[in-house]
Amino acid sequence: MFARLTMVQVKPETMDKGIQNYKNINVPEIKSHKGFQKAYFLVNREESKIIALSFWDSEEDALKREGTEAYKQAHAYVPDLAAAPPVREGYEIVVES
Repeated sequence: MFARLTMVQVKPETMDKGIQNYKNINVPEIKSHKGFQKAYFLVNREESKIIALSFWDSEEDALKREGTEAYKQAHAYVPDLAAAPPVREGYEIVVES
């Protein structure tokens, strides 16, 4: 199993818009991809930070999604909300409880 982590520092006034966009745009898009298992969207309102965490059958499945036009379109709004460029990282899951 593989986890994809994206961290975004957002402009404080764009937090609620980011949450709505993730629910309405990203959730349907991510669910359509092969190997997707589940995702979490975490916010820290005091720090104006967002973490999107998704779980995949494999690293290949996660990275294949990021190369699609649907992914690019679903994330087109991010630069307008972000105070800094998003940071994306991938992790192999080696222990699960």
